[in-house]
Amino acid sequence: MTRSLPAFVRSVVDSLFPPICPLCRRTIVKEQGSFCDACMTAFSLIIPPYCARCGIPFSDIQGHTPHRCQVCLDPSLPDIRIRSIGVFSGPIRACILKFKYQGDIVMGDSLAQLMVTRFPLFFTVPEYDCILPVPLHLDRLREREFNQSALLAKPLAQLLSLPMDLTSVQRVRNTTPQSMLGEKDRRKNVKGVYRVVRPDRIKGKHIMIVDDVCTTGATIEEIAVVLLEKGAARVDAITVARAA
Repeated sequence: MTRSLPAFVRSVVDSLFPPICPLCRRTIVKEQGSFCDACMTAFSLIIPPYCARCGIPFSDIQGHTPHRCQVCLDPSLPDIRIRSIGVFSGPIRACILKFKYQGDIVMGDSLAQLMVTRFPLFFTVPEYDCILPVPLHLDRLREREFNQSALLAKPLAQLLSLPMDLTSVQRVRNTTPQSMLGEKDRRKNVKGVYRVVRPDRIKGKHIMIVDDVCTTGATIEEIAVVLLEKGAARVDAITVARAA
């Protein structure tokens, strides 16, 4: 990954081996980013207007004044902000599935860099104390051999010069994958599966959760609840994509 090399060495490497878009395999020219311009155009990137809480995109007819969607008007939900880079459809969905289920780490790095680039559009950079990737159960980690949320979170932690917390929250029970369940069952499925094991590292902190996909928000909300119960001052989240 040439981004970690010194600038001069990187320029030589790029001239000999031009960076390739991980999705379409076209050469990336100049400073297009982690994907080529054609693929970026095909992504359904999320821009305002969207729900002030969960970040689900609104249609233009709903106006640009910040407000909550119907679901997020529920006062029992934790007071958090979830933001996502794009809609979980088309090319961005294909990228996430290739990374998550086929182990394409290069694709994961490109998605992480996309998240890094667009993070300042949603959040104020100095606002947080740590980055917390959604933890996997040990059995799932052994099966997949990597935590996709942790790989996505690492470049963001480096950008913000923040520690990445991999130990304060544990998933204490392995459950049916959320992708196989409906909305009501998703919330039941994650109830009580996360536990704060290092409350001293949570109390008073502003925490940014990182995950790959937000569908109903159930996983992020469950983690936020246990963090807030243990004294976290603020909990927000960013994902690569979300269901719209």
